Amino acid sequence: LIHAITCDSLWEAVIVASGDVLQAFFGAWLLTRSGFDLRLQSLHGYLRLILLGGIISVAFGALVVSAILQFSGLPIHEHYFYGLRNWWMSDTLGVILITPLILTWWQTKGNWHKTGRMIEALLLLALTILMGQIVFFDWLRNSIVHAPKAYWMFIPITWVAIRFGIREATTAMVVVAVMGLFGAV
Repeated sequence: LIHAITCDSLWEAVIVASGDVLQAFFGAWLLTRSGFDLRLQSLHGYLRLILLGGIISVAFGALVVSAILQFSGLPIHEHYFYGLRNWWMSDTLGVILITPLILTWWQTKGNWHKTGRMIEALLLLALTILMGQIVFFDWLRNSIVHAPKAYWMFIPITWVAIRFGIREATTAMVVVAVMGLFGAV
């Protein structure tokens, strides 16, 4: 849709969209063939998701689409490898962050709302956002003697993971990643 409403041609939009679908199906096929556990209950499963669903399938899709665009005669970006690398990095980052978020919220059940721990969950979310603002957006720069480092973000992430579980930990990681990306921009 983005390619179709920008100045790109309709054929280019169709090729890119087809490539995105191709890499998603290829990643799902690779993960299914390897016996991937959708619950993401182990580090091995998460690393398998990164390798097969992120690195390999996204590289395959990006290479296929880039080759089709190259040989189709459509005008492509003058920095071919730079565009290819950015495509691969952005889609792989999506697999690393968004796919676990979707899988964990879809597969598991949370108990924080049933056990009355909602206040703790909200306070942890607020702490995560506050620390993210301090680390990534330089809040309180004049009040803190030493500049906060990004590894400070492990404190609320670890707390969330220990107290709540994988669903809430993946949510906190996505919140931190979004703040980090906006802070970098």
